[in-house]
Amino acid sequence: MDITDNEIKLAVANLRNQNQIANKQIFGLLGTTVDNRSVWAPDSYQRGFAYELTPIEERPKVVWEIIGVFAAYSDGHLNYLPSFNDGRNAARDLKTNLVGQYAIDTKKELVNFKENTTKKLDELSIENTELKRRLSELEMGKKDKQS
Repeated sequence: MDITDNEIKLAVANLRNQNQIANKQIFGLLGTTVDNRSVWAPDSYQRGFAYELTPIEERPKVVWEIIGVFAAYSDGHLNYLPSFNDGRNAARDLKTNLVGQYAIDTKKELVNFKENTTKKLDELSIENTELKRRLSELEMGKKDKQS
């Protein structure tokens, strides 16, 4: 099977680097995502998206938060939390779909491997039976010549 944990990590890293904001308006306060949804503070949305796809040990930490609306992170960014969390949710959904697709592909490879192995075993069993029959005939022929 070709699919490994490293391939999933690489796919998640590639997904993390994709820009999720199609455009920004009103001095960057309003934006549109690539799936055509409107969001406030599109930069916060993008950072939330990237945050969710970053390994846990590498994620910036919250330095301070104001009543669930704004938060400053250790990477120096101030995020509007509703948009940040929307970005995280979008990334989580994509990551789940990605891992699910890898699981489906892995299962298909396993089923194909099993089918091919079963077919090969059946062919070898038939060949083995044929070889046993021929060996038996040769042994009988050898006994007949000796008599």
